[in-house]
Amino acid sequence: MKKITLLALAIMAFQFNFAQDTCATAISISAGTTSVGSIDGTADNTCGWQTPATAGEWYSYTPTANYTVTISSNLLANDGIINSDDTRVSIYTGSCGALQCLTGNDDFDFDNGIYLSELTFSATSGTTYYILWDDRWSASGFDFTLTEELCTATAAPQAVTTPTPADGATDVAIAGGDGVVFSWLESTAGVTADSYTISIGATPTGDDIGSLADVSSGTLITFGATSGTTYYWKIDAVNCFGETSSDVWSFTTAICTELAIPTSAASNPTPANGASGVAIQAPDGGVVFEWTAPDVEGESYNFNIGISNPPTQTIVGVESGDSITGFAVNTTYYWSIDVVNCFGQTTTTNVWSFTTDDVLSIEDNELETPLSVHPNPTSGILNIKSTQNIDSINVFNLLGQNVASFSKNAIIDSSIDLSDLSNGLYLVKITAGENTETLRVTKE
Repeated sequence: MKKITLLALAIMAFQFNFAQDTCATAISISAGTTSVGSIDGTADNTCGWQTPATAGEWYSYTPTANYTVTISSNLLANDGIINSDDTRVSIYTGSCGALQCLTGNDDFDFDNGIYLSELTFSATSGTTYYILWDDRWSASGFDFTLTEELCTATAAPQAVTTPTPADGATDVAIAGGDGVVFSWLESTAGVTADSYTISIGATPTGDDIGSLADVSSGTLITFGATSGTTYYWKIDAVNCFGETSSDVWSFTTAICTELAIPTSAASNPTPANGASGVAIQAPDGGVVFEWTAPDVEGESYNFNIGISNPPTQTIVGVESGDSITGFAVNTTYYWSIDVVNCFGQTTTTNVWSFTTDDVLSIEDNELETPLSVHPNPTSGILNIKSTQNIDSINVFNLLGQNVASFSKNAIIDSSIDLSDLSNGLYLVKITAGENTETLRVTKE
């Protein structure tokens, strides 16, 4: 499928629109950049966020053609100093009196410490979409962009097949306390799908529990699943032309033989409680977490993390020894482990804390030959001297965020241009084949 990206400067004019405070008075916007003032309007939780917001700001968008639309607050202007660097957005269709959740996004790249929002959806000409930014993490203002890609597809994608759980399957395991892992095979015929929407129900319509857009095959979906219950589900294959629904499949969850929730908590944490100077690995800010599991049959673990006590960010299905990424330097974090079985999760949970080191650690499979960069410090152009063929270069700030990437074709005369980066210290990760080397470079 060929798309034409409409990113000319003419459509990127900055809009100094400040949204009204209700859905009914939402400000209409078009492609470009919009400035959001402080978030102090009405909230809505039709999209079913685990933690509802208390306030929101509303916009509406009605395309004049079929587009693939991207909405993003992942902009350099949203730096956490002047503008908020932590946002959450929901997209609705329908009417203000009967909103229907289309999609939403909290953290664009949580693993790499990017807490701004970005999402893409297929927009139909003449349909009004409501955009709600809420105050879940911050009520401060920020900027966001709306870009349009003109749809040139001539047909909707074909339906997916080969569901897991299989149609009619029984004894399907519940994961993460109340979820199931769903997967499918996309069609190799016809045009390509841009995204997939899953719908789950307790009735044969397969959608009365709810729908979730932009889902990948193999994803764990938590929807309040209970043991010994039959559920129905389907997948919509979506592109900018339209969508095609699969058959509605059914499965029955396994009967829980546990008689109570786990009563024992995880113990012996690593990082140790109160630890300081905990190393985080470049370039993605990773920390390995370990704990001693209680002797509970059929348990799984939910990992809770945050910068306040109690921690509010939950990752389902984490195992002891896993590396979690996205941590910032010189920051205190609180974390806990929920022990889960099919009956429920323990109410006995220890909360631990640790403080990260003030620099990122570097652990590379270093290049086989000497490598150097110059000038360092640099005001823009950085030259790389190596006898190996360089495949890619990625630049990270000290928060572990990937701020610039260069493919082989973008590395011109063994040089890269860092002119667009702010002054400061960066980690430049150079990859050749299976080997990498990370160097500290100062931009001035």
